[in-house]
Amino acid sequence: MPWAEMATEAWVETVSAEIVQLKDPVGLSLARFELLPREFEGRGAIHYGTLRIDGDFVPPSQITAIFGDLEVSGRISTQGVDGADGNTTLLVLGSVESSTLVNDWSSLILVSEDVVVREWALMDQEDSSFVAGANFVTPLFLGYDIWATVGGAASMEAGIGYAVQIDMNGRENFDHVFRPNLSKEETERMLRISDSQQLFERFYNTGTILPSD
Repeated sequence: MPWAEMATEAWVETVSAEIVQLKDPVGLSLARFELLPREFEGRGAIHYGTLRIDGDFVPPSQITAIFGDLEVSGRISTQGVDGADGNTTLLVLGSVESSTLVNDWSSLILVSEDVVVREWALMDQEDSSFVAGANFVTPLFLGYDIWATVGGAASMEAGIGYAVQIDMNGRENFDHVFRPNLSKEETERMLRISDSQQLFERFYNTGTILPSD
């Protein structure tokens, strides 16, 4: 189905009406976010139905919603949307599957159902948030101090960071935390880094967090 473009006020009204229909606690969790980026003056985009992308996906607007599943063969990224530096909201009322996932600073990736990232997820950006309303699965998660919020469970083979389960009030329950199977030190050895600065230098220089062999 085609994209619908609309004024900011209409986008917020449409999206908010859909969120309140979600079952709790996922609906409560998503409803607490301020969806509009700071000083945003553009128009919003909504896609109705499942969206399948052969390649990478960058949202067409800084406020983008998909009312259906999002299936991407390549990367999903909130970087550089409309030429902006971060400050993007991607809301998916459905499930998400991609090869890699990158969330930029002050950006939101909010998903009502499962999120499966086949290779790696990079989310260590200031003031960003990521929610998977059901389960979150990835072999490699790099969040550092930016945790993933999940409505179900999180499965991460390696990583630096953690996921927190939503309680019945839609808030993070820090008594129920999911951690990668490999430790921070084991993950750093696997990636051949000693700190996050090295990781981001590699990412910005090569487009990947994985070491070249």
